[in-house]
Amino acid sequence: MTDYRKLENQPLKLVLAEFRFSQVLQIEEYIPKLQEELRKQYPTFRKSTEQSIHVKADGLEVSSISRWSFTSSDKKNAIDISQDRLVYFTTAYPRFEGFSEACANAIKKVLEIVEPSLLLRIGLRYCDLITIDETEQFINLVDEKFLPTPITEGIGKTRHLKTENYINTQQGTLSIRSWFGEMPLTCPPDIDNVPVQIQRDAVSSERLILDFDHVWEAGDDSIEFSCEQALDKLDALHDASRAAFWKATKDYARETKWM
Repeated sequence: MTDYRKLENQPLKLVLAEFRFSQVLQIEEYIPKLQEELRKQYPTFRKSTEQSIHVKADGLEVSSISRWSFTSSDKKNAIDISQDRLVYFTTAYPRFEGFSEACANAIKKVLEIVEPSLLLRIGLRYCDLITIDETEQFINLVDEKFLPTPITEGIGKTRHLKTENYINTQQGTLSIRSWFGEMPLTCPPDIDNVPVQIQRDAVSSERLILDFDHVWEAGDDSIEFSCEQALDKLDALHDASRAAFWKATKDYARETKWM
């Protein structure tokens, strides 16, 4: 049995859990009450609007989607809600139990106030930034499939390498993506306009970003949106994601560098 010990110097930059539910078109009516319930723990409130493009038979349809975010005073934890989804973000990930508890608190508030009917989709995403010092090599930290191959040696230096692997799991689909190269990125390129503060690097350096994105979908099933149901599925998504991280990284990284 694998000993999944907590990594005190873990490379995690961002973790998020997304809960998609059946649409609540009048959700804006519930936002003031949600804000009142959340403001002590998440005092910073912001409304934003983003464009959504839908392809239709007679052309493109552009619509605006409103989002409301509630962020902690240190900008490390946040809740984001729109008419069909709830997302919990953190840049200060404890063990999974603490993360799950924070998700539960957010879910309970939404169920109590908004009362969405169906649970449609859950996504759990871990974003890791892996760097080395002058005495280390990436090959001692991660599996070689995330790194430039010997084929390119003697031709030139790899500027950028991206990998994607989509795995059918018992829970759904696990996407493992990576970006390797000399760059200033600290999170995957699509992570933008999030309510938590993510430290950006001004100077480029050689680095590896690992992205584990595990998704469960209800499909044609009608699943009641309950806290217990959501947390059970989140827990199952986590188990497979954690196992994937352990397989993607080396013993030296987990037992020495990140301990």
